[in-house]
Amino acid sequence: MTLTTNGRNQPYEIFLQEARLILWQIKTVLQDFSSNHGLAKIYTLVRTVNELQEKATAINLTDIALMAQRLKDIFRCLGKETFSVDTEMINLLLDATECLHQTLFRTMQVSQGEMASRMTQTEQIFTRLEARLNCCLPIETSPKSNIIALKTLKTKDPDKDIIAANQPLTEKLTLKTAQFFIWEDATAICYLPYNHIEESLFIKPDDIIQSRHQEFLHWQEQMIQVYHLCELMRRHHLLSTDIGSQPSNQTELALVINQGQRTVAVTSAIQRLVTEPELPLIPPSIKNGLPTEVSDSCLIGYTLSQQDQMVPVINVLSLVK
Repeated sequence: MTLTTNGRNQPYEIFLQEARLILWQIKTVLQDFSSNHGLAKIYTLVRTVNELQEKATAINLTDIALMAQRLKDIFRCLGKETFSVDTEMINLLLDATECLHQTLFRTMQVSQGEMASRMTQTEQIFTRLEARLNCCLPIETSPKSNIIALKTLKTKDPDKDIIAANQPLTEKLTLKTAQFFIWEDATAICYLPYNHIEESLFIKPDDIIQSRHQEFLHWQEQMIQVYHLCELMRRHHLLSTDIGSQPSNQTELALVINQGQRTVAVTSAIQRLVTEPELPLIPPSIKNGLPTEVSDSCLIGYTLSQQDQMVPVINVLSLVK
């Protein structure tokens, strides 16, 4: 089955979200490839593109699965010998990744003639990569679907692969959104459980009461403390110090949160509400495709914003606590 516009459904939409994140990860690793292309980076590339292949296969997107398989085999070739990774090689790898992206996200917007031209260009890029890596990847083109079909990978030492194709992947990490109020502000995607939100209201600067360097709001015959989301994120080092605070003379949305023993209000600028059924995440311990140390429980991971920027996903309830 080739990629078509017919039969769009929830699994397909979820796959598109996850694919955007996976392709972003691959590009991020490749952009740092010139200074660090050791086995750890190569394994990350193989593991990541294998995840894309498995997800595409699961919903019968043959074109994407076959292209991902071919790219995975190219990444595996990188681990077999010491190759000269120069600017041309990195650009070819980035171009091959972009071919995957274009096939997945631009197919519905082009004519048959343009699609045929893109497939020809894709084949040229993959062939140049295989020639550089001395890979033996026989291919055949199916006249019925005009897709690139793959045969069995043949290598010089098939029993001595540095990276196994069936290497277990990390568990899929997603945030199911049904039980949460989720929004995107200028710097992060934030979420709160619906059952902890007492009320949402717009407040003006005059509604805030200052006392001992703290801010309070009169709400339902009680005084509740007010927190500004950007300041909370800055305290937890989740926001760059060179990003300014919200102007104090603007009307803001305040979410009144029930924490059990106390009630507080959190103000935030909301650019959009997140309504997707699932939000794919990169674990907080992964940065540029390699493990790093992160200990803040408020940060559950990273995802792509609508502007294709990597942003943190923040548990606001933990942030306030």
